[in-house]
Amino acid sequence: MRLINVHTLELEEFWGREPPLYAILSHTWGSEEVSFREWKDRESISHKAGYRKIRDVAQLTESFDIDYCWVDTNCIDKSSSAELSEAINSMFAWYSNALCCFVYLDDVASVDEEHSKKMRLKRRSGGYTFDALQDSRWFTRGWTLQELIAPACLVFLSKNWEIIGCLKKVSRGRDWPGVWLEHWFYMSTDQIQIIEEEIIDDISRITGIGRESLTIREDYEDQSIAVRMHWASKRKTTRVEDMAYCLLGLFKINMPLLYGEGSAAFQRLQEEIMKVSVDQSIFAWSSEPLGIEKDSGYISLMAPWPSAFTNKYIVRTKASPRAAVDSVYTLTNFGLSIQLPLLVDIRQQRYLAVLECADSRFLEPSANHVSKPERNTFYRLCIPLNKSEYDGTYSRVSPSKFPTAVRIENIPTTQRIHVPRLGRLVPSNVCSVSCETRVREGGRNYVFHMFTTPNQVISYVRPMAITNSCTFCPHCQRLIVERPTSGPDIAQICVVVAFQDRKPAGVWKRRFIFRVRIDFEKDRDSLSCDFTCCNPSFWNYVPGQILDKTRGRVELGLMAAQVRGPRGYRELPAFLGFDKADETQVERETTKMLVFEWDQESSSRIKIPGMDEEEAS
Repeated sequence: MRLINVHTLELEEFWGREPPLYAILSHTWGSEEVSFREWKDRESISHKAGYRKIRDVAQLTESFDIDYCWVDTNCIDKSSSAELSEAINSMFAWYSNALCCFVYLDDVASVDEEHSKKMRLKRRSGGYTFDALQDSRWFTRGWTLQELIAPACLVFLSKNWEIIGCLKKVSRGRDWPGVWLEHWFYMSTDQIQIIEEEIIDDISRITGIGRESLTIREDYEDQSIAVRMHWASKRKTTRVEDMAYCLLGLFKINMPLLYGEGSAAFQRLQEEIMKVSVDQSIFAWSSEPLGIEKDSGYISLMAPWPSAFTNKYIVRTKASPRAAVDSVYTLTNFGLSIQLPLLVDIRQQRYLAVLECADSRFLEPSANHVSKPERNTFYRLCIPLNKSEYDGTYSRVSPSKFPTAVRIENIPTTQRIHVPRLGRLVPSNVCSVSCETRVREGGRNYVFHMFTTPNQVISYVRPMAITNSCTFCPHCQRLIVERPTSGPDIAQICVVVAFQDRKPAGVWKRRFIFRVRIDFEKDRDSLSCDFTCCNPSFWNYVPGQILDKTRGRVELGLMAAQVRGPRGYRELPAFLGFDKADETQVERETTKMLVFEWDQESSSRIKIPGMDEEEAS
């Protein structure tokens, strides 16, 4: 750990030994921050706002009779990935161990009493207005959340470095330096207490964090995972990965940093949390505020972002009478293995997984003094699940819906269920095809995985020029094409697979035709995929985002949709080319994803090329 000597402004290192007492700065970054390397030549950066900020906080620290301070801009060598990773994993502890945390709000001005009366502003006793505090960037950044929760003592400063508030937390073995504040405020202890109460109420109102978590230092550990995630739900970070990394300390997690992994960082964070916690509120999220259901990507039972946790009332519940030790969940190479009580809806073939968490609003007496539930009655949050007919795995249904609060008199028996790590989110109007290239020693094959909606079935498979190297499995909806190992230098395989809606008689059925043609050439293979459907919207998933990771040469072309006939069906061709595998490369796998979306307003009957009217009906 590096600290700034406030008397000399020199950086001193305390690696492997206990650092002295220090103050720490919490702030939002500006455009003229100074780095660790720039700090070595302070004369050349003395004109920058970042230098003046460090100088001012050093002077403030010295006036509080503290010899050292820490600022994230120049105390971390960010050119060293190892040091940056260690610093981020240690950040929560550094803020927690600081004697005092100065919160510098560079966009909040202090207002004197006379000016506030003249402008009719609701001035707080600390000299700020609630509107100014609420609009501060400090409450919108991801990193500042832990800087609010971790420290035992916080002093809030306006942009002119005037103290406008303070926040003390009940903590073990540490006294609040009240003498300092009395000296700076020129006020009595009672007046300082009024200032403190006002800013606590304002911060709680702005952030949604309860007073207990703001005033009791260890209270955040007692909050459910969903509640802590909710605290971060409206915050942002510059880097996508930082939205996960800034929460490490809040959940007492240490994990390596992999900048470039994108949203996978938050998935890793949740997996690490599952290894040390059995708090099932981690599954109590909703994708409605994210609009995820409009996106046909992949998600699992885990949330895609902290912003999916919109309910701040979720609490952990005591284990139900039938809860067993084996109800804990584990992560395997397949995915998530968890034992949960399941409520079964036989009519709709749906399941409700009962979580060991509840909405606190259902646990307290209501305004009309209705008594609490009886002893054998439980309120639990439940999430709807679908069970696959093919492999018995479960997937979440309608993640846009909030978990349902259900009153349960008898908790059902728990069942062990398996959820793939990347569960497919299939909205009711989306189909997709995944093409997987498998290169093995001595050969190559192409595997096409057909993802359809629950109410669509295979209605037709027609080999147009097929060989014994092509097989189709109707149960798992997978087409496997193996490259011929002998024969002419150029060969061709073409297969047509048709899907239709499972609807009652007399209702028009929509069709989806997948036609694949592979030309096996001497140096490379060419893959042509044609999708024929009734009035689909154009591609709503950009394949290029996945093709970037492919080795060798890949070609992709999307032709403009062609509208044929009065019934308005469209044909969307996509062409992908795969280079012949390097002879030195023994094994390789490449996956492509092509997704399109149905136009729900259309219910026209389409004519399928190559099929007569009787087959098409």
